Amino acid sequence: MATETKGKNTAVLTGRRSPWEMLGEAIVMGGVDDLIFQYRLLKKAVKRGSGIELAAKQAEYEESFFFSPLYGAITAIKPEKVISHIRQQVGLECKDGTWIITSSLDKTATRKEAAKFKNIEMLGHVYSHRHGCLKGWRRMKAEALQFHGVNGDITEAYFMELVDRFAPGWRHEHNLHDIDDICRQMMAEGYTNYQPSWTRRVKRIKRSEEE
Repeated sequence: MATETKGKNTAVLTGRRSPWEMLGEAIVMGGVDDLIFQYRLLKKAVKRGSGIELAAKQAEYEESFFFSPLYGAITAIKPEKVISHIRQQVGLECKDGTWIITSSLDKTATRKEAAKFKNIEMLGHVYSHRHGCLKGWRRMKAEALQFHGVNGDITEAYFMELVDRFAPGWRHEHNLHDIDDICRQMMAEGYTNYQPSWTRRVKRIKRSEEE
């Protein structure tokens, strides 16, 4: 029994994933892909002004997966957050039962701003800080983006889930609720890095504290 526990902890610390975990993530990503596809069809229907009801029903069917026991057994990420994130990505919103298109024709500025503060890049800094090195990080990053990536990044909810995997109890100990909290704690613990992804985050936090 002790051997099994030790093996499990080692897998968490090194970023290795069991075949069952990888299968679970593949199932979830399949659900994500199906919902994205259906939302895009719904968006086209909204643009046309026809076929909206049928497309909406099909989208609701795909959404139901995220409220299923299977999804709940695979991940603790709240289905509402996943669905909301996908809708934002596609550019759809449902208000009072009416589907509307929310995406702008010009997304260049938004994309550039988002690229400055990618969660996956920040996760690399947390991993380096907690481990003292980046051994195993490349594999974890690749798997995170493969199974949970959206537009080359991961959600903040999944970010937190991964931090809890390779640094169990750390967030709870210091009452860290979001990425900025984590960044502040790392600064307090003496973490320094001169990569743009870190310095931009630090500058933004300091500006917000001065305002």
